[in-house]
Amino acid sequence: KVFITHCGGLGVQEAMYHETPMVGLPMFGDQSKNGQNLEIAGIGKILQWNELSVNLLTDSIDDVISNLK
Repeated sequence: KVFITHCGGLGVQEAMYHETPMVGLPMFGDQSKNGQNLEIAGIGKILQWNELSVNLLTDSIDDVISNLK
């Protein structure tokens, strides 16, 4: 239903191919830019590690599953 990813290029590419919505937690390198592109394209939601909580994660997963099909 949803792919939780660090927004690495290959994982994002595979999820896009399979039309799987994503929740991203970028860590370093190009991952932040890849995550921004997911949000711009409307195929995912990006979270920041320093803001992460159980509620934010579960709400984001529910939102992505419900609204990005």
